[in-house]
Amino acid sequence: MYLCKKNVMNKQYFFKIVIVLCIITFTQIRVNGQKLKDFQCDYGWYVLPENSNYSINCFVDLCTKSYNFSDRDSLFWEVIDLNRDSTLSINQNVYRLKHLFNGIEVENSQITFFEKDGYVQFAYGELYDGIHLDINISIPKISDNLSLENAKKVIEGEYAWNNSKVENYLKELTEDSTATFSPLASNILIKKIDTTYHLVNQWTICTIDTLNGIDEYIVDVDAFSGNVINVNKEIFNSIGNCENAEVITLYYGKQYDMKTKHIAPWVYGLKNCNKLATTDFINLTRYTFGQTSFLVDSDNIWTSVEERPATTAHWAACKIQNYFINKCSLGGRPIQLIVNSTKHNNAYYSIDYFSSISGRNSYNKIEIGISDRGNYYSTVDIIAHEYGHGIIRHTSNLDNKGESGAINESFADIFAILAENHILGRNDWTIGEDVGEILRDVKNPICDYYLGTNWVNTSDVSSSNDNGGIHTNSGVQNRWFFLVASEIGLNKAGKLAFATQKILNRTSKYRDVRNLSIILAENLWGRCSEEYNAVVEAWYEVGVSLRNATWYCSNGHHIMPNMFLPKFVDCSLNNTISIYPNPVGNLLFVDLPQKATVCIVDVNGQTLHAYELDKGRHSIDVSNLISGVYFVRCNNEVEKIVKIK
Repeated sequence: MYLCKKNVMNKQYFFKIVIVLCIITFTQIRVNGQKLKDFQCDYGWYVLPENSNYSINCFVDLCTKSYNFSDRDSLFWEVIDLNRDSTLSINQNVYRLKHLFNGIEVENSQITFFEKDGYVQFAYGELYDGIHLDINISIPKISDNLSLENAKKVIEGEYAWNNSKVENYLKELTEDSTATFSPLASNILIKKIDTTYHLVNQWTICTIDTLNGIDEYIVDVDAFSGNVINVNKEIFNSIGNCENAEVITLYYGKQYDMKTKHIAPWVYGLKNCNKLATTDFINLTRYTFGQTSFLVDSDNIWTSVEERPATTAHWAACKIQNYFINKCSLGGRPIQLIVNSTKHNNAYYSIDYFSSISGRNSYNKIEIGISDRGNYYSTVDIIAHEYGHGIIRHTSNLDNKGESGAINESFADIFAILAENHILGRNDWTIGEDVGEILRDVKNPICDYYLGTNWVNTSDVSSSNDNGGIHTNSGVQNRWFFLVASEIGLNKAGKLAFATQKILNRTSKYRDVRNLSIILAENLWGRCSEEYNAVVEAWYEVGVSLRNATWYCSNGHHIMPNMFLPKFVDCSLNNTISIYPNPVGNLLFVDLPQKATVCIVDVNGQTLHAYELDKGRHSIDVSNLISGVYFVRCNNEVEKIVKIK
């Protein structure tokens, strides 16, 4: 039986736990008849009263009793270690509560929670229930062979495991004689598609294209019917130590600390000393993996002009990896780095081979292309951006589409800015300037306001819409980071970004990044400190927070903005701003004395629409809103409105 009192277990014991399985049954103690949603203050966010005394075990019990679970549902929690970087000094413990059904993990069904002094304070996420109503485990499953054959039917192209050159290349790259592209086993999981749960065999199928390299398909096959229910394609065109070498780089002059490996008498190679994969140089019009060339040198002085795209990228990748490992306690997974003259106007990161096959070697791959001007993307900031995607995949694993994909892109941009500052001493806030073009401007992004001007529709996640505008909408968080760093310094802002990213989950939205960063800022520097105020104010400036820091601190709120809707200022009482009618039907009128940003916000604090309006009278069409209560924010004032049909 779990006891609802302060957890007295030693904190050090918690940090040594990798995964602790908590078997929950319905015979356990009742938690005052409360359910988790009784504490919901924002969509998917929960704040427990300070006097509730919910220990970890008690909180898990609360979660179990809040959902329609069967005796086959169970929960387990794991530690999210934020203290690997001792300079952070996070004095809260963070855990992720995951969901199993019949011992199989339920994708995206999880809750992250914060514990301090034995009590749970905050939590965010969602657990799925009613799985037993869709999945009958007594029904026999199809065989793995039939499941794989059905998965292969939806894939066109030559299978990578049937190409001997590709198979041998993989064995050499991973230094594993058993490595193969063959899908030896599937990943078993439960997925929620629309409103229905499916038990799936998730197969990773790789095909070979002589022009584009390796394509990876993730195919979900229903384990009972054998029907293919989902297919995702990941393109493997992307970047993926031991003596110091002298090298002349493309953009950074002569350097004396490129890492190489002494592979034979008088022979040095661009190989990673820690077996973090081979650095390849591809400089062919068309290529297959069997035609790659490994660069070697007799005296470890690399000056050849033809080699510079590869040696520059290799030098940069080594510096970047050392930064993330030593400075930030992040990174360290194997990398394959390819410099490819046939790839124009892009650099790519791809997920690691064998990511879903237990026991196999895996590595991240980064491919560096060339611009139309003939300049290779072998730069510190571009490679650091792609490397950042690898870090994100193995921490929060943010999605690569929609709002979550925009956050993913933004964190990769932020990591690139931090790495470039550390390695080169720069603070230019741009990515790609060394190749003669600005690929991303963190200070002045195209889209710098949530749902505002230039915001791309996130519901359309097609490739033609940039997967829901991920490279454009990322500008909101980029601008936030610039504003925070301008106030508290790049070092503090970077620490906050690293810690926040690690706590996110695959489907996190901007509201989650906002809330988590504010929780951590309060924990690190104190509520209403200079740093805390900078974080809150920046979210307000980019339209993700409803109120600015001055308002929240002056009104004594200890919870992050939007967690509780405060008593709002009536804009109609102001002599200069008028909002009417109220209640409103299809048209809302706003009179402004000067140019302003006007936002429509729902009761959960989510900004639904944002308009940049000039001085004068404006009509806003609200016919698409359902009946209910909304808020209109204009500058620092907010009015509650009622929408009626």
